[in-house]
Amino acid sequence: MIRYFLWVMVLWICGSGCELWSQTDTFIIARMGMRNAATYHLVELLQVRGRWYAPDFLYIDYGKNDYHELFVGVGRTLVQSKRFSLANGCYFDSAVGQAANGAKYLLPWTYVTYQLTNKIGGEAYYLPYLPLNSAGTLQHLLERAKLEYSWTHFKLGSGYSGYQSGGGPWQSRPFLTGTVRGGRLGDFEVWVQRLQQNKLQLQLRYAISHTSH
Repeated sequence: MIRYFLWVMVLWICGSGCELWSQTDTFIIARMGMRNAATYHLVELLQVRGRWYAPDFLYIDYGKNDYHELFVGVGRTLVQSKRFSLANGCYFDSAVGQAANGAKYLLPWTYVTYQLTNKIGGEAYYLPYLPLNSAGTLQHLLERAKLEYSWTHFKLGSGYSGYQSGGGPWQSRPFLTGTVRGGRLGDFEVWVQRLQQNKLQLQLRYAISHTSH
């Protein structure tokens, strides 16, 4: 299955022709959630070439030493305008560690950006976890849907996140967000998020990019 997915990635990328070798934007993304202790760590390396997201590598854990997830993926922007964009893609995800039981997933994702005015805009990102073996569990993750007001160096807003695992209840996770826009130094974003039972989680999110030709 892994080999099949990698071949699909190669064919999909090659099908883009010369566009793949246009301007390349490289992103490094790091995130951490915290309550009394760390609730997750995430690191991502992503390159955007024209309309293509390729390659895309991601690591995540949930504050535990016995469970980690490794992702490899590809995607493409399908619709692009001044006020709206739509991108779709897919990850292959392999869970590793003593508590992982060898679970493997496909994650077809959808990413939308929207700009209501020159100052007000936002984005939404959704992906289901589709299990590829009996160790996996069907999951749905609305990672974020947010709306923000932008100044030159700051953004403030609010948003909604949600999660469901198997046949369990949908878990609503609304949040407030603030971002410092640092230009070449990257963007630093803070979430204050409400979890189940009115528990609060702080998320720190950092992204930096570099453009090459």
